[in-house]
Amino acid sequence: MKIFDKEFPDLPGMGKSKWQELTISAAVTREQLQDFEALGVDGMGMIESVLRNESYQSLGKLISKAVFTPRPQEIKWQKTAYWLEGLLENKKGDNKFILTNLHVGAAFMEASSDFVSKPFDSNSAMGNIYNIGKIFDTPIYVDPNMLYGNTELAIVSGNVLQFKEIENIRIVTEGHAAPKVVATLKYKLQRPNSDVYKIINLDF
Repeated sequence: MKIFDKEFPDLPGMGKSKWQELTISAAVTREQLQDFEALGVDGMGMIESVLRNESYQSLGKLISKAVFTPRPQEIKWQKTAYWLEGLLENKKGDNKFILTNLHVGAAFMEASSDFVSKPFDSNSAMGNIYNIGKIFDTPIYVDPNMLYGNTELAIVSGNVLQFKEIENIRIVTEGHAAPKVVATLKYKLQRPNSDVYKIINLDF
């Protein structure tokens, strides 16, 4: 996926609903921009990079919040992960994926020989949802913003979010306040087809 001309790894559950706006901004003084310029640094380029990353992270948070909306069902942890295979087989639809936290993701990595890990990409994982691999051919994503003690996972199918970017990044000045560099995305959230489970007795 591309945000303001920068490529990011695809987020799970991207897909179509009513357009809403997501505005990301960063305050910067003209003196700071001039200082950057004096040092030979592209100050606007640095700020635009921050806005790109913040936009990507914000979209991930929207997806995570949406897929964890249903009330969780309790399910007992088992030494093998075949109970998860049954849940995945019962989940119908395309673009199926699992979203959870690092605690649960690491437990699957340890417990199941069916887990196929994906090389860790530190550039894409900085505060963002990231893919740790597959289990029973279903991608597992970790949301680093979930608390480690949270043992919930969501099994999702179909699309959750669609976005389109507004190309311009603009500087907005309001009165005597420091100027803001503002980027705006438009997005649509769809009602996610997700089942949420709270794992009890997680032995890891």
